[in-house]
Amino acid sequence: MCKVDETNPEDLIGQTYTPKLGRCMPYGALINSKGVIVRVMTEKDYTDL
Repeated sequence: MCKVDETNPEDLIGQTYTPKLGRCMPYGALINSKGVIVRVMTEKDYTDL
């Protein structure tokens, strides 16, 4: 299991999306048509929270 506090979102960019990696991204991510993570959303992206 992935601990969110230990994961740097920039480390996930460029990797192929998997459900295991999805658990490391509580705010979601942008994934291209090939299934590669191009951006990981963070709390800063959601001003309403």
